[in-house]
Amino acid sequence: MKKSLYNTLISLSSKTDVLYNALSDTFMFVRKMNDSLWADPEKMKSERPALFKQLCDNGFYVEDGFDEFQTLQRLNQKVVNNDRDYFIIINPTLACNYKCWYCYESHVPRSKMSEDTLNRLFKHMTHIVKTHTRLQSFPIAFFGGEPLLYFKDVVLPIIRFHDKLCRDNNIPFKSIGFTSNGGLLTPEIIDTLAEYGNVHFQITLDGGKEAHNNTRYSYKGQDTYTLILNNVMLLLKKGINVRLRINYTSENVSTLTDIADDLSGLSEAEKNYLTVDFHQVWQERELSKDLEGIRTVVDYFDEKRSNVIFNDVNMLRNGCYGDRRNTAVINYNGDVYKCTANDFTEANREGYLDENGNIVWLKSQDDRANIRFKNGACKNCRIAPLCGGGCSRHLLARAAGQEKDCLFESEERIDELVLDRLDMFIRNKQLYG
Repeated sequence: MKKSLYNTLISLSSKTDVLYNALSDTFMFVRKMNDSLWADPEKMKSERPALFKQLCDNGFYVEDGFDEFQTLQRLNQKVVNNDRDYFIIINPTLACNYKCWYCYESHVPRSKMSEDTLNRLFKHMTHIVKTHTRLQSFPIAFFGGEPLLYFKDVVLPIIRFHDKLCRDNNIPFKSIGFTSNGGLLTPEIIDTLAEYGNVHFQITLDGGKEAHNNTRYSYKGQDTYTLILNNVMLLLKKGINVRLRINYTSENVSTLTDIADDLSGLSEAEKNYLTVDFHQVWQERELSKDLEGIRTVVDYFDEKRSNVIFNDVNMLRNGCYGDRRNTAVINYNGDVYKCTANDFTEANREGYLDENGNIVWLKSQDDRANIRFKNGACKNCRIAPLCGGGCSRHLLARAAGQEKDCLFESEERIDELVLDRLDMFIRNKQLYG
């Protein structure tokens, strides 16, 4: 037997260590043990046989001939080549009713998916259902710009077509997602969406009321915080799932508990449809580490019985949608991309929809699908099964010499990531061992 490459041991106290294996995604609390015992499986087997068995069962010790890295590669390719799912993300427009300082997109005023592009999209969706014989799941999602700008003209016809297509062809699972600022939701739109079932929204807030309104301002000067939060509550009352993404910065972190207070009137049933997801604004992330204050905020939301996500890194098992071969991001003009973290320009496009609804790929999908673990340091990194080397778009840039080699600055940062995952397991009562 040998120790796994993907073990982490962190001292919690003078009497207790926590062990984590990233390949099995398992935590164990153990009595304090010295390094010589931990490093020697045979000694462990002799001195602490019961613990030895648990360590073997949970992947902390593996057979001498077991190739863990090969297992990682197989796991990655299983996600990348999954032919039971097909996922389409649609940009009805690149225009937006808000203007946020951190948005990376170049909004295109008056852009709108045309009838011709809609028909190409419908042909593509039909082709997918007819040719993918193993298809079990066909989710669609709307992005932008702000997708609700053209709800009746573009979004609703797509939803109706998709719903009928899946029902007529007995597709077991379908869902409808929106990445929206939430400002254009109305009771009528919400009632319409509730008819289709399995609808979910990601909606962003930028701090408490004052901080948010200083960041997320509309062209009409509205109180966007109150408007958005009220719309979130309407969604929850209708049983529509919402991931409330809270963007935090050094300027707004002290205001975030106000959001939890403003959500305190939700019923327990409504809270079940809400997930709160914390993200540091990426421009600030480049300049600083996570703020300590955010952990106090996360605890406060937890006390208010919110479902909280914080630093949930699991890139390999969940797999970024952009890595998967059966994913396409279709722009309002018919251009095709693999990732929404783009400026949707012609120079960045990876393909386009032809008149028959087929995607003509201009760039090989193999580069993105096979980019993980090209960096030798990633192969043996103890959190490789979690991190997967990071975002594949960044990995491609890294391969071109445009980005640094590792997402983490130190071993201490990696330990922080492991402890954040432990915290998430405890919150969700998923702890092993």
